[in-house]
Parts: sequence; C-alpha cells; structure tokens
Amino acid sequence: MHIKTGSFSFNVKALEPIILPPYKGSTLRGGFGYAFKRLVCALKDRECPDCLLKEKCVYSYIFETPPPSDTKVMRKYRTAPHPFIIEPPPEKRRGYKPGVLVTIKMKPKVITGALSKSVTGQRYLLNSYKEHKVPCS
Repeated sequence: MHIKTGSFSFNVKALEPIILPPYKGSTLRGGFGYAFKRLVCALKDRECPDCLLKEKCVYSYIFETPPPSDTKVMRKYRTAPHPFIIEPPPEKRRGYKPGVLVTIKMKPKVITGALSKSVTGQRYLLNSYKEHKVPCS
C-alpha cells in the first residue's frame, strides 16, 4: 500500500510589529482557514454543513472534515478528525518585529487526495494573510 504524504512550510514575514498569543497554533490555523475558504469556496453564501459540495470541497475536507455520507462508523458525528496539524514556531516569544520571518509547518496526520493536490492554492494563501489584516509578506 502506498500512501501519498507531504509536509509544507510557510515563511511569513512580519510587515509591522505583531504579537501572537502564547499558543500561536490556533491563530495561525484560523488565519490559514479563513484565507483558504475565501480562495476555494465555490458557494460563498452557504455554511459548509449545508453545502451541496461539502463532500467534494477541498476546504471542507481540510477544515470541516465531514465523515463520508455512507460511513457506518462515524454516522453520529458531524465532523471527522482533520487530516493535518499546524505546527507553530517552537520559540516562546510572542512579539515579532517587521522583517522577522515566522515559520509555520503543516504536517499530515495522513495527507491524501484533495490536500496534496491543493499546494498551488496554499501558496496563494500567504498573500491572503496580508489581505486580511495579518501584517506579513
């Protein structure tokens, strides 16, 4: 059995002073998810659980992760475990001056299909962080 996996790293450069919370992962995941949904969502006026495309959508697969409609095991659950982990920078500091690079790693639990095919879209997301008031480049 061959399982296709991959890890991705993003270097975000602060354009102005930023202060992140003690656990940076939730902030970075939220910014990534917000920008990714704006990039790939075909039906922007719907919430994911009500969307007809939720089982085919790369955003839904990555961030909402619905269980398959024909599942026997998880039919009582609204979401399945997400297929990735955001690994924030390991340093304890919270403040970053302009020009400082912050490295964000995205590691698979198991990355298959939709996520591995969306790398081009993920590169675009770095620009979206800045667009949504996250001072970076």
